[in-house]
Amino acid sequence: MQYLILVGLNMKVLIAPDKFKGALTAPEVANAIQIGVKRALPDAETLVFSMADGGEGTLDLLLKQTRGVRKKVRVPDPLMREVIATYGLLEPEGTAYIEMAQASGLLLLAPKEQNPLHTSTLGTGLLIRHAIEAGAKRLVVGIGGSATCDGGMGVAVALGWEFRDKSGNLLAPSGAALPHIAQVSAVNVPPTLRIIDMVVACDVSNPLFGKNGAAQEYAPQKGASPEAVIQLDSGLRNLANRLVQFGFGSDKTAFLPGSGAAGGLGFGLQVFCGARLQSGTELLMQHSGITGHFSHIDLLITGEGKLDTQSATGKVVGRLAEEAQKHGVPAIALCGTLALLPEETQALGLTYAASVLSHPMQLEEALNQTAKLLTEHTTHLIQLFNATKYGR
Repeated sequence: MQYLILVGLNMKVLIAPDKFKGALTAPEVANAIQIGVKRALPDAETLVFSMADGGEGTLDLLLKQTRGVRKKVRVPDPLMREVIATYGLLEPEGTAYIEMAQASGLLLLAPKEQNPLHTSTLGTGLLIRHAIEAGAKRLVVGIGGSATCDGGMGVAVALGWEFRDKSGNLLAPSGAALPHIAQVSAVNVPPTLRIIDMVVACDVSNPLFGKNGAAQEYAPQKGASPEAVIQLDSGLRNLANRLVQFGFGSDKTAFLPGSGAAGGLGFGLQVFCGARLQSGTELLMQHSGITGHFSHIDLLITGEGKLDTQSATGKVVGRLAEEAQKHGVPAIALCGTLALLPEETQALGLTYAASVLSHPMQLEEALNQTAKLLTEHTTHLIQLFNATKYGR
């Protein structure tokens, strides 16, 4: 009960949530929570840090923190339709921030269009190419929220790689093409695209293929049927084998943590671009300087749309709770769906976790009222924490 010892009106609250996907962006979640804190304790000091883990919203947060310039580019979406995507460029430093969801994200497709057999990361590859040709020397690429499972084949094609079938015919990049790859060539990759200083922000640790691989773990969430999952898993395995056969990469790369991220794009960027994988949450924490505040706060409030066992694998809530625990700070997580047992919540480092749903309601109603529910739940929590001293 020592975690409940707070300091009344002088309370310092760190607010650092991720987005509630489909309902609110991370800044909107943070704002709703901040309003709730202030309603309960008007004199409380609040520190607000919107967070992300490499998925949607990462670009906006990085641009806000670094004051980069937003660049707009016309690129193909996952189904090869033209879309206007953006990336960020810090022109003096030559650093580009790219969010693959801008070009290859699941949110760009209607539910009936989602099928990773047919989608491609070509648009993301063209964003990368445009940034390099605009003068970027270092790229930070967030790969969450993908609609794809092509192992980065689309990115490679955008950079000049060629994939052919056993008859020598060029293959268009997509998940369905992966099992047919028989030849791989980088002969036509321009010298400027061969050596890239790239950091990839991702939030999963899955390998490329197999039981916990990109297809079996995540493709069903992107619209893949059971038959398609088998085809995609086999295709990703074929991609890895062919690349090693033609002298590209190592046979160990497919098994590295994060290679299965974004439908295998984590793997592809390592092989095609020489990228280094890093936790997206860690990246945002470094850029924001949030860790320097944990020794001066009384309470952490974080959250995301769904709290489950994946929250412990590099995601925002788990990483922030870990940091709070190091400093003896109580950590609260608010969510829409709570899929953790009490012992799992404790193991995550959280003092308390709760869904903000106040009563049974339809999904549409819940989405429309998320901000209101967050504010109300936060107000009740702060009133309780402020009233509870010395464990009584």
